[in-house]
Amino acid sequence: MKTAVKRLTSEDPPGSTHRDRARHLQALKRARARQARVQQKLAEADAEVRQLVAEGFSLGIPGQKLADAAGLSKPRVYQIRDGR
Repeated sequence: MKTAVKRLTSEDPPGSTHRDRARHLQALKRARARQARVQQKLAEADAEVRQLVAEGFSLGIPGQKLADAAGLSKPRVYQIRDGR
């Protein structure tokens, strides 16, 4: 969802009001809050992938099969297994 944002500069015409600036700052706060929520979800998904890779090795699943399932390289799943 893209929101059209009017840029304001110190050289803006008289039409750029305090209200315009306040709306802009509120839009920025909302975008940053959305960004923080997405980053949190990404961190949670990353932790889940790491856990599943580690469990997969514990179950005896070969590294290449784990890599294929995760969409990662074989060396990367071994790095995850080793805590890197």
